[in-house]
Amino acid sequence: MRCTAACPILILASVAFGNEDTYLTAVDVFEKVAPSVVFVTSSNRHGRATGSGYVWDETGHVVTNYHVIEGATKVTVTVATPVYDANGDHTLKRDEYESEVVGTDSANDCAVLRVHGPSNTFLPIEKGRFHGIKIGEPVYAVGNPFGLDHSMSAGIVSGLKREMKSRLNRPIFDVIQTDAHINPGNSGGALVDGHGKIIGMTTATLSTTNSSAGVGFVVPLPKITRSVQSILVSGAVTRAGLGIEVMPSVLSPDSNIGTGVLVLQVDEDSTAYKAGLRGSNDLKDGVPVGDIILRIDDIVIHRDVDLYDALKEYDVGDTVKITVKKYGSSEFVVLEYTLVSI
Repeated sequence: MRCTAACPILILASVAFGNEDTYLTAVDVFEKVAPSVVFVTSSNRHGRATGSGYVWDETGHVVTNYHVIEGATKVTVTVATPVYDANGDHTLKRDEYESEVVGTDSANDCAVLRVHGPSNTFLPIEKGRFHGIKIGEPVYAVGNPFGLDHSMSAGIVSGLKREMKSRLNRPIFDVIQTDAHINPGNSGGALVDGHGKIIGMTTATLSTTNSSAGVGFVVPLPKITRSVQSILVSGAVTRAGLGIEVMPSVLSPDSNIGTGVLVLQVDEDSTAYKAGLRGSNDLKDGVPVGDIILRIDDIVIHRDVDLYDALKEYDVGDTVKITVKKYGSSEFVVLEYTLVSI
């Protein structure tokens, strides 16, 4: 299957879960969330693209998808501020501001912008739950599909613990699936629950037509929060890794790999190649074959999620022992490897 990112340039405090009778109406959800959702325009030498984002804090930090601003030489953000009349009704006043990229985390398709606008301009989105999200509960996607600013679509949580590829070709786990429409331009927008609190960032749609087919993917709030907090502290998100591409475990049953993770690609000038790892350069019965990683130190690797979980315990520069079943051999070898920044 192929995830088509929902953007034209491509195809967390925990709280208790409320009862259904405490859900806001759709109208109330939109009025609550809309002032916190922004319109992101990125420009580079190839042209101009638009996406969505949302206000993270009162100091003007905005969160969006990395692929919305990837390669941009200029990024502007349009903020909608409520303006009330004498009857208490309001409209949204739209102001465009220049912004700068504070930092990115391509592994979670996340970017943080700093918008240069007046301090009273920014209304942070209310953070929702880390846990307790249930299949079937109502959700709303708020963003700018096809450049139509501040649009909202309604749906439900239709799946949990999905997996999609990041811009680094490494999997993002625990992704939320929704049938709320996510179209080009929705990337970087907010998926909110029935209380109008954000639970994730709309990122991609599974479709063959470059528009919503009712299968949208949302990076969950816990991952976004960790990325944003790291970026705000240090300007970047640093992870220790091997610097290689491995086969997603969802494909492994078709490859008869069994336990372990198949190495797909290793650049010849990389540390991994010098340590002795090799990518898949051959096919057997139509599927890739090559080196298979079985352990990181004493941690047994059954599938790709085990590999990424194991590497989370290490820092860049740490040395690990990788147990590998080399292609064409029945013997195991142990390679020493110094972890790199990915």
